[in-house]
Amino acid sequence: MDIMAMLTKLLTKNGLIFAFVIIGVTNFIAYKFAGISKGRIHGSAVAIFFGLILAYIGGGAKGLASIPLFAGVGLMGGAMFRDFAIVSTAFGADLREIKKVGVIGVLSLVMGLVISWVAIVIMLMVSR
Repeated sequence: MDIMAMLTKLLTKNGLIFAFVIIGVTNFIAYKFAGISKGRIHGSAVAIFFGLILAYIGGGAKGLASIPLFAGVGLMGGAMFRDFAIVSTAFGADLREIKKVGVIGVLSLVMGLVISWVAIVIMLMVSR
């Protein structure tokens, strides 16, 4: 078995880890490109644009995830991405802003996290 075949097998077998690498490299490159605009275009906007290009290149019903090597991107892109967005919003929250929204806002944040986690667990149990 040559090195490329071994690498392809390794990356296919560990698709989710490879997906994090792909997303990390894409974000790194996107923020470098955004730096050229001197703050006029945000790096996340460039990253979304790159993601759309990759989805188009991938073709198929699942975009880039249609290619077996990149199947982890499909796993990462659904509910996991939604949960990551919720958690990153919580980590990026300012304590002063949380105090402004009060108990209802904090309760809403916690309920959003718990309900999405429970929904994923139920979906995984049903799919087995």
